[in-house]
Amino acid sequence: MSAQVKMKEIPKTEFQIPTGVKVKMKVIPKDEVKIPKGLMLQLQAHKGLVVVDMKPVKLKHLMTHIVYGTDENGRRYIKTNDARSTWLKEKVIKKFKDFIIEKRYLIDAYTPPVVVQIGKELFRLVSGEHRLTAHHRAGEEEMFVAICRFEDTDGMPAEYWESTYQSRENSPEERIDANTRTDKDVIWITQSQIRKGFFGPTQRGKIEQSLIDQDVRGKEKIRILANTIQKSYKESSMGIPTSFTQAEAKTHIQKSINENDDFGGKVPKIIVRNDTPHLDEDYMSRTMRQIIEQMDGDWNLPELIEVVLHFATMDGIDTRAARKSASNYFMKTIKDSYKWVHLHKTGQIQKILVHILSQFDEEFGTDKKPVCYAEQSIKMNYPPIK
Repeated sequence: MSAQVKMKEIPKTEFQIPTGVKVKMKVIPKDEVKIPKGLMLQLQAHKGLVVVDMKPVKLKHLMTHIVYGTDENGRRYIKTNDARSTWLKEKVIKKFKDFIIEKRYLIDAYTPPVVVQIGKELFRLVSGEHRLTAHHRAGEEEMFVAICRFEDTDGMPAEYWESTYQSRENSPEERIDANTRTDKDVIWITQSQIRKGFFGPTQRGKIEQSLIDQDVRGKEKIRILANTIQKSYKESSMGIPTSFTQAEAKTHIQKSINENDDFGGKVPKIIVRNDTPHLDEDYMSRTMRQIIEQMDGDWNLPELIEVVLHFATMDGIDTRAARKSASNYFMKTIKDSYKWVHLHKTGQIQKILVHILSQFDEEFGTDKKPVCYAEQSIKMNYPPIK
């Protein structure tokens, strides 16, 4: 398909984008800002999105996708924002406003706000609410945008891909500024897709595919977010155990003490949380370290030490696997500790030499070629512990 970019009073310049998308660019007289060749290709890489045009549009012709309400004092507030779980950020608006006033807002530095046409000269924002507000406050009359349309793709409707783009556009991988989405934003958008009927809260596969389409990366991350989303719906939370923060865990334990006189009548000193079903050595080493810290100067535990382990963001199968891993890890730690003590007692630990990799300029040779490791090293010639 071809699309044309037109700007006012501009000598025509034409180039051919490798994919066959022909773009006619004109130069804005004062700033002579050119649209980079890859800008349209970057947008069209998003599934379900088709770029129709890229040009300045008058602010009065741009409608926000945010639904506002008015409180009892007549103050305006954001009632619904499908793209974010929070309000617009004033510091982000101010940053863009300052850039615009200082003539430092360059259209080639950011993916342009995406809009869809809803009337002859009327457009609705899909993304770019902060920039729209900033343009208004800076006294501008126009804003450069990408006019797009969304199409049914891979069995999902156009509205689904519009919602997905709102999340992807704020992905850390897509942005060059700090105004990126949070996990709460991803959860919020996925829940909005459920509210709109694109899939149901019990359709685990659809939820995970939505997260993939939103460019959420990593199987563990997708699993945790999918569990959190499903847990917010009662009908889909079967098999997903209740999760607690440390403070909530203490409250839960105190309630158990009050009702059943469990835990010896007091909240244990050590409460550790984990969010993976796999054998997580960092998690278990933290647990072991907290136990060791209870020892006195004679290496004795002065009293019974109770430890509470609890797990979060997992379904029932994963939680049971995590419990088994925790039990196995205590035995593994004991076996490994015996081996380390043997190496130390027999002096064989001195056969271990730990090198530190060179990273400073002065640690490289005169030919600037990297060496394997720096002169510093860690020698295991530790004296016996008394």
